Amino acid sequence: MAARNLAMVAIFSIALCAPAAAQMGMGGAPQGMAGQVVLQSPEGETMMVPLPDGWMPYQREAEEKDERYVFPGGQEPSDWREALRQETYRTTAGITRADRVYELRSESDANSCVSFDSRVLGEGPENGYSMVLWRQVCELADGQMLASLNKTVLGNDRLHILSMIWKQDPPTRSWTQWTNYMTGVYVCDPGRVEEHPCRPAGAPAGMGGMRR
Repeated sequence: MAARNLAMVAIFSIALCAPAAAQMGMGGAPQGMAGQVVLQSPEGETMMVPLPDGWMPYQREAEEKDERYVFPGGQEPSDWREALRQETYRTTAGITRADRVYELRSESDANSCVSFDSRVLGEGPENGYSMVLWRQVCELADGQMLASLNKTVLGNDRLHILSMIWKQDPPTRSWTQWTNYMTGVYVCDPGRVEEHPCRPAGAPAGMGGMRR
């Protein structure tokens, strides 16, 4: 079972992105994104993800994980240029450290790309959990570019992965905006407030935590 889970974690989004129309956008971030705070009362271990202004969520059923996509206004699952994807595995999927997900996905994605670049932007403990943040750019055989910014947090009970995906290599300002956004995303557990305290998603770390 652990080997099967590891194989599932290694799959990126090539299968999702490649068949879609290659209509390229500017890859920008929504206005007001960085300051948005979502007040949320998590039940159990939860990745706290602010909903960008004007973006709409779309739930997708999967066998071993909960998967949610968020698309900008005017874009849909069948026709999108940028998407925010949240994956929550119902177990830790055999992963013992967050950077293992980076290794697995980079290796898997590189095999599907004509050219591939991947680099870690940050790693280490975050709110008591193992965390890694990385970016990657892939050129497919048909010339289409796929880029993503990814954050993985290994929880006690679940594996959490958040990815911002573009159908192009976005401009520097988009990488910067979304990297700042990712720093406001974290995992907490109201049942373990001493080790993993909760606060509103998108709020600075010094803000008071939420308690049951």
